Amino acid sequence: MAMRLDLETRLVVPEARLAVRSMPRWWLVGAAVLTIGGLVAGPATRTSWLAAAFLWPALAWSGLATRDRAQGLSALLHATPRPLARQLPAVVLAGWLVGLAGVGGGILGRLFAGDAAGAVATLAGSLAVPAIAVALGILSGGPRLFEGLYVSAWYLGPLQHAWPLDFAAIDPRAVAAAVPWLALLLSLPLLAAAVAAERRRRDAGTARFA
Repeated sequence: MAMRLDLETRLVVPEARLAVRSMPRWWLVGAAVLTIGGLVAGPATRTSWLAAAFLWPALAWSGLATRDRAQGLSALLHATPRPLARQLPAVVLAGWLVGLAGVGGGILGRLFAGDAAGAVATLAGSLAVPAIAVALGILSGGPRLFEGLYVSAWYLGPLQHAWPLDFAAIDPRAVAAAVPWLALLLSLPLLAAAVAAERRRRDAGTARFA
């Protein structure tokens, strides 16, 4: 068990580093500002910080399933047994870690303010988005499908408070309706479809997770 956990860690860290290194240096500065802002913001402004924090990692999330191939690192990341079973969860976990760079402060801010339900719902949303990003990236073979759908959903949901699309759990109605949890549930069949697509591509020699 310890060896397996060590292997999973060694897969997650390179994927997370790859996602972060693909972003400009000022992106890290922005992530730090969003983390601090979400942590210290009062109730009146915390929702604005959270909305911005969910948009900030979008480009890092969008390339999770395809970035290694674009940068010529596929051979390095594929040098592991059972790549589909091990790398796919590692990529999703790496996306979650990258997202916490901005969203984590808002989650802790809500928790410290006594809004445990909101904090847990926001955490669920931050888990759902990178999973959906990976699934759509695999299914479409690129980042554009996720980017278009995500920015539209983010604009209508977290930013404009259309609560049925508020995967960030900013609106209390979204928390009550478990919208982030539904988004997390949606990621499961999408990931299953992505796995099926990868198995078909593996037979053709074109799989990302070979």
